Order: sequence, then C-alpha cells, then structure tokens
Amino acid sequence: MTVLAAVGVALAVLAWRPSPGWVASSRLQRPIRLGRIRLAGGTLLVLAPVAGAIVVSLRPALVIVAAAGAGTGAFAARRWRRGRQRAAAARREAEVCELVLVLAAALRAGLPASTALAQVAREFPVLVPVAHAARLGGDVPAALNHQSAGAGGAALARLAAAWRVAETSGAPLAGVLDRLSVSEREERDVRREVEAGVAPARATAVLMATLPVFGLLLGSGFGGDPVALILDHLLVAGVVASGVALACVGVWWIDRIADAAERGDA
Repeated sequence: MTVLAAVGVALAVLAWRPSPGWVASSRLQRPIRLGRIRLAGGTLLVLAPVAGAIVVSLRPALVIVAAAGAGTGAFAARRWRRGRQRAAAARREAEVCELVLVLAAALRAGLPASTALAQVAREFPVLVPVAHAARLGGDVPAALNHQSAGAGGAALARLAAAWRVAETSGAPLAGVLDRLSVSEREERDVRREVEAGVAPARATAVLMATLPVFGLLLGSGFGGDPVALILDHLLVAGVVASGVALACVGVWWIDRIADAAERGDA
C-alpha cells in the first residue's frame, strides 16, 4: 500500500504542469494564487487508475465505512443548519409580533407613522431601514418587504401587506396593526403547539438512529470487537452502511413530516 501511494504521488507530480504565471510568481517570490494552478492534459487519465489502485489496496470495508461516515456527517451538518434556521425564524417572528404591538400602541398614542417607526426602531433594529425610508418619504411597505428576506421574514411581509392595505383603503393604521397583532399572536400560539407536538417525533427519530452506536459500545463492553468485525468483512460493512443510510432516510422522512405539520400543509 505504501509503494502504491508513493507511485501515485510520483505520477501526480509528473503529470502536473504549472502555469507560466505560477512559475513567474514562484521565481519572483510573489504570493501564489492556487486558483491559477492547472493540470496537464490527460492528467485525469493518469490519476484515475492510480487512485483506483490505492483504493483497492486499502481495506474495502474501511472505504465503505468511511464513505458511510462522511455521508452521515454531511447529513447531520445539514440537519443542524436546518434546526438553526428554524430557531432563527421563530425568534424573528416573535420579534415582529412584539414590534407590531408596540408600533400599534405608538400610533394609538397619536404619533405620526414616521415618528412611531423611528421610536420603535430604537428597540427593534430590523425597523431601522424602514424608519429611514419613512423619514425620507419613501415607500414603507416596500422597505418592509425588503427587510422580510431571510429566516422568519413572513411576519414582516404580512406587516408590509397590512400597511399597504391601510394606505390604499384609508383605514386607520393603528386599527389595522391591532388586528394584525392579534392574528400574529394567535398564529404564534398555534405554531408553538404544533412544534411541541412534533418535537417528540424528531427526538425519537434521532434516538432510534443513534441506537446502533450504543449497540457497538455494548458489544465492546461484553468483550467483543464489533469494529474489527465490521472492518474485516466486506459484507458486514455493506450491511452497516445500508443501515446507516436507512437511518438517515428515516430521520429525513420524520423531519419532512414535522416540517409539513409546522407549515400547516395538508
């Protein structure tokens, strides 16, 4: 295996042809931009068999397990990012629900819309560009729609729509925002109930997916060597990789059902 790796490195070095700019930069001791390094024509034809030989020289079961681990890591990272996005969206929607209530109270107190926006923007930075647009006589709903981009922006988009309705219909803006505030609070309460209902399903899916790891630890505790069994037998490694893939599919399926329930899809 060491010999094959050395041969592969040697062939890769021989096949690599630096660009003239790379040579000039190296001779002039300038910073080298790796993005400009090019490979000679036919390099892939040389490196592909070498890479295949290196993989074959390794333990095939180890390659399968490593691939399964890499896929699981990518899936876990993606799921973690989705969880952070959901949390950010929930925080933004709660913030918008509160700012609508405060803004409606400021308007009921008799403050002009631009002054009310400037006052509320001190507590809620998301309204700073909107307050600036209102102070310059700009389109407030358009500014709100611009701020609605990103996680949890649907609540700001609804605020923009309510503001637009008040402008076009001539209805009192404070009354429109009062009704919007009530609607937002009710929707937030329903969303929290749904999230609380689907949280056990998410947790159960993750628990079931991680149970095989505890099985490996249990086998090691009884004096066995399950890791060696997996790495020494290609069939066992394939079964483990298939099980890992199915576990990830199960977690993804539960997450998809839970996401649909939180969105209110039928």
